[in-house]
Amino acid sequence: MRTPLQPIDAAALQRYRQQLQQSSSVLRTRAGDLRRLAQLPRWESTAARLYEDVVHREARLLAAVAERLLDAAEILRRHIDTATHREAELAAAAKATAAAAGGLAAAAGDAIRGSVAPVARSVLRDIDGAMP
Repeated sequence: MRTPLQPIDAAALQRYRQQLQQSSSVLRTRAGDLRRLAQLPRWESTAARLYEDVVHREARLLAAVAERLLDAAEILRRHIDTATHREAELAAAAKATAAAAGGLAAAAGDAIRGSVAPVARSVLRDIDGAMP
């Protein structure tokens, strides 16, 4: 039964990789031992079968480690996909914000120019009217 995916860090992934390499090396050694044991006389075959059971158990453990590595790789892939997607969203939002700010600045400039001129003319008229 597979466990639910959980976040994993790079150090843990490296430990799993080392564990997988060590276990693979042990299994290769055990396979060589089994080949030699298979050539033993009949009375020693019981010991060979017991040893074979141990090797099969180790192989199942190695398969579990490999499965965990695959889970870790999938988690890392999802994190990378999510980060890439969020980065694209943030870039789009930044562009939209910059465009909106530029448009707002232009509109504010137009409004200021449009409203200042009539006010300035009105003030000048008032000043002219107040002057003898």
